[in-house]
Amino acid sequence: MKLVKKVIFGLFALLLVQNAYANAFDASVDVTSDVLEVEKLKGTAVFIGDVKALYKDVTLTSDRLKIVYDSSLETKNKIKVIIATGNVVLIQGTDKVTSEYAEYFVSSDEIVFKENVVLNRNGNILKGDHLTMNTVTKKAKMKSDKSKRVQAIYFQK
Repeated sequence: MKLVKKVIFGLFALLLVQNAYANAFDASVDVTSDVLEVEKLKGTAVFIGDVKALYKDVTLTSDRLKIVYDSSLETKNKIKVIIATGNVVLIQGTDKVTSEYAEYFVSSDEIVFKENVVLNRNGNILKGDHLTMNTVTKKAKMKSDKSKRVQAIYFQK
């Protein structure tokens, strides 16, 4: 009986998270992982293990994905930030970004990538330590720390 209650609670929590996730973007979002941990009081949902998130034309994979909800009354259940860690890969159109860390600020449509960042845009490669990218305008800015420099490799077609 306890196992049945745990399974039902787990399915209920998953449906709540996916519903809140989809409502925040006014679109269907599909997130899969090995484990899901929901902490309602903290306003977080954490997907762990072989995470894959699909939204519109964006695919994000990582080892871990944490969703933080805005706790204000006006925006209850709206997503504030999404944090992906470990083997992060984001694909949107012809853009592919890999890194070890990514933080998506939903209200500004900006993603910040850190640690071993590689942006492949139309076959051209940009490498550095810190990439800020707007998902709507596709504007990207790459920086590196003082010990390294930003590297760009362009290919003529």
